[in-house]
Amino acid sequence: MLARCMNSSTGKPVAAILSGAQRPAVVALLVVSFPAATPALDYTSVAGGSGGTAYALGCPADMALVGIKGYAGSYIHGLQGTCAQINHDGSWVGRTVTTGFAGTSDGAAFDLTCPGGRVVSGFKGAAGLYVDRLTLRCGRLGPAGTLAAYGEHLDVTAGGTGGTSFGPTDCSNGQPARLLRGRAGTWIDSLGLGCGPVSTLKISAIRMPAMLQWSQQYRATVGARVLMSIVPTDDTTVELTSTNTSVARFPGDNPIWHLVVRRNGDGSSASTAPVEAISTGCTVITATYRGASIAKDLFVYDGDDVYLEFETPTTAIAGQPFDVSVRRRDVATAAERWSIALKNLDNVGMEVPDLATGTLPIPPGQVGAVAVPPGSTGARFQLTINAPGCIRVKATVGNHSVIRPVKVGPALQRPVTIRRPVTIIRP
Repeated sequence: MLARCMNSSTGKPVAAILSGAQRPAVVALLVVSFPAATPALDYTSVAGGSGGTAYALGCPADMALVGIKGYAGSYIHGLQGTCAQINHDGSWVGRTVTTGFAGTSDGAAFDLTCPGGRVVSGFKGAAGLYVDRLTLRCGRLGPAGTLAAYGEHLDVTAGGTGGTSFGPTDCSNGQPARLLRGRAGTWIDSLGLGCGPVSTLKISAIRMPAMLQWSQQYRATVGARVLMSIVPTDDTTVELTSTNTSVARFPGDNPIWHLVVRRNGDGSSASTAPVEAISTGCTVITATYRGASIAKDLFVYDGDDVYLEFETPTTAIAGQPFDVSVRRRDVATAAERWSIALKNLDNVGMEVPDLATGTLPIPPGQVGAVAVPPGSTGARFQLTINAPGCIRVKATVGNHSVIRPVKVGPALQRPVTIRRPVTIIRP
């Protein structure tokens, strides 16, 4: 015997060979178009009779059920699910796809689809030996992949007027529907839902180096790679911004970059945006998609001078000393006593504590000198910056200088100060 089932890609009936029959009429063979849904599903009660053959029509793990379509007359003759990927804000991603088909394609076609931005949260209708009538409840999905609201039932129904009313039958624990299950033959004998959280499409990470060296001769460029939580069914556009466009921005001196995250054939969902350094300092590269965002610090430092190393941490706490190191590479010229000039380039106070001469204050915009004995190639000491912000410190030795940015956070309520003496670095 031959039965007609729906091809999930074309939506057209196809023939399938049956091993047996429930009734003298034509019956349907289950067609599953996707791998089985994740096992951690909760199942609603099933409405209808116990005849027919079992079916389970599941959406992929990264999709939720957003509708049911099929054929109906006095009963529901056949059905399949409509699935969609969901954004972090609950909206749908790109195109929908269909599950396999159960039942037969006799009767009039129907399409019960939730409004955009809603997913199936439950159903109700009428049933006896078969499912006579059906409509869906559609709720809004929240950022965690669970229902923010169960919503209302659709105004339209599919099927006839017979049977005994059942429902409303809703998914439990705020979970969206992800699977249709029941039994089917010539008609849909029974129907229930499988429910579980769904993975939403959002930005999962920005990957790029934290430090970028810049010089007067060229604009250094770093790639900011944006990764999404799932592979989108269609290309999606992510907006990138730089909080300090005087430090870094995008090609063409743009403060904003619209990055297309493409669905690649290899299944990846990452794309890269070029970020250009303009000057020394700190900035934050932020990627935003559908109301959710991820940010990553970028520190641009001046590394023009090959004869001088100036090392600082990228972050510090206001009022708390942190370690810095200055080392000369022109060792032959370090035979005599020399000094490190530290310039405060920004409008904050800073100081070098516990020198032999006591604490060395460096007022905003001014220079303080740290003396180094002859024969040494450098020194390690501590520096304190008294106010939060992105603070640039310039170290100069002779004709050589290097600028380093430090992102200084607010002072702690109960600061713990660890004082370290100046360490002289010998060749």
